[in-house]
Amino acid sequence: MKSPARLAAIVCADVVGFGERTAADEDGTLDALAAERERLRDVVHAHNGRVVNTWGDGVIAEFTSISKAVHAAVAFQDAALPNALQWRFGINLADVVHERDDVLGHGVNVTARLQQAALPGGILITDAVYAAIGDRLALSFEPVEPIKGKGSEPPIAAWQIVLGRNHPGRMSAVTSAALTRPDPPTPHTGETRAPIFQIWEAMTRGEKVAATGVAALGAVNIATEPFNPWFLYVAILVGAVIVIRRLLRSGS
Repeated sequence: MKSPARLAAIVCADVVGFGERTAADEDGTLDALAAERERLRDVVHAHNGRVVNTWGDGVIAEFTSISKAVHAAVAFQDAALPNALQWRFGINLADVVHERDDVLGHGVNVTARLQQAALPGGILITDAVYAAIGDRLALSFEPVEPIKGKGSEPPIAAWQIVLGRNHPGRMSAVTSAALTRPDPPTPHTGETRAPIFQIWEAMTRGEKVAATGVAALGAVNIATEPFNPWFLYVAILVGAVIVIRRLLRSGS
């Protein structure tokens, strides 16, 4: 018996190259599929979702929370082991019809098309999903070329979720435990001195020592022959620095 349509987050997933792997190693591939399906079921349940259907190498899951649906897909993909079966995911937010334990409707068909267009190890989401979670989760998204619809259906606007280091060409790993966007850092309130003031302070920090040294060397210069006029210029410069520094201090 069909129930009235209701909004749900739908996740479709399947194994990349399942037919070729089965032809090369049927028993090994079927065993790996059974283990991976169990892992996927555990991840879905852990994020308050339910697996509603399986067929061949495909899985459909339903969530009442779109953020939990995204959490589950990212957690599953990010924990993939090297050389394990590769999955691709599609996620959509749409009205679906429930018939017994299954879900039906155009929204499910759209999700399946996203899944088929996703890269190996990747996740594609619709515009509706991006609008719901794009600014709330600490994830990065990349727009992709619109996915071709079936027949006369319009193209499907889609986004790719940027995944972790296990996925070539993606950014650093993001686990489901850290998907909440962090608070912005607290501004630093301490005073920061501009480089020019730091240089000025370094030049004048030892002004008493500088004045004493200039006076002593000046006396020696005057008493000796020949008189060196360049020393006079240096003495005037150092003296000017000291005087200006004191004037600035007294006026502050």
